[in-house]
Amino acid sequence: MPNTQHPTPKTSKRPFLNQKCPHCHTGDIFVHRTFSLRFMKMHEHCPACGFKFEIEPGFFWGSMYISYFISIFIALIVGFFTYYILHNPDPWIYLAVISIVLGLLSPPVFRYSRCIMLYLFGSTQYDPNAAQNNNVGK
Repeated sequence: MPNTQHPTPKTSKRPFLNQKCPHCHTGDIFVHRTFSLRFMKMHEHCPACGFKFEIEPGFFWGSMYISYFISIFIALIVGFFTYYILHNPDPWIYLAVISIVLGLLSPPVFRYSRCIMLYLFGSTQYDPNAAQNNNVGK
């Protein structure tokens, strides 16, 4: 007897890495590219399924903590590499190297911390038919 239910999708990290909607995995969360001057601009609703990204007022305040921990992790890794590559340089070199790296990585850290908030704390599940069942733009 054939299975009439939808097959269970394999869990994939691709929608998260591509910063796609956690509900339909097709719509973009952010309006502009990661390394543009307007990298922080988010869609209010998913362009494909209509899922509201800011689930409640102040929802993304928690992403500041996530961003902080990611930045500390990056700073520790860069500090260790600086120590081993430059053989324990002066403290101002540590400060300069870590500041430059964190400055360059701040757009993806900002965006992925918000994606982590949506995927882990957004109280939504993947629906493969969400984009087809949507009436956004109609």
